[in-house]
Amino acid sequence: MTFYTELINTYEMRVPVMLLQPIIENAIWHGISHLESVGKLTLDYQYDGVHLVISVTDNGVGRERAREINQNIRQDHISHGSQILDTRISMLNLMHKNSISITYEDLYEQGLACGTRVVVKILAEIYNSKI
Repeated sequence: MTFYTELINTYEMRVPVMLLQPIIENAIWHGISHLESVGKLTLDYQYDGVHLVISVTDNGVGRERAREINQNIRQDHISHGSQILDTRISMLNLMHKNSISITYEDLYEQGLACGTRVVVKILAEIYNSKI
């Protein structure tokens, strides 16, 4: 796992509890665990002057292939992690004026799925510990 935290005072910026855990868990269980090669998970933290931008990138099989595999292997299992995360973000946004956004990006190399990137943007003024 790789961490990049340049130019961010990690003692002042706060990330809401249980915001990143389901994203990282999904990257491991649904992406990397299906690889036949070594998996890589990267967390990249940046501050753009307004937002704390956190990217979670994996080199897994991609979301579409993961769905296919999981339907074949775990037909009776219903995953709720993403739905719970979306609900949590909605609740935080109601409390803090749309302070968090999340985007999902499927990664491709030469037309083949090669992972997923999830980008979380957190309005820094809301989650700065000095406020």
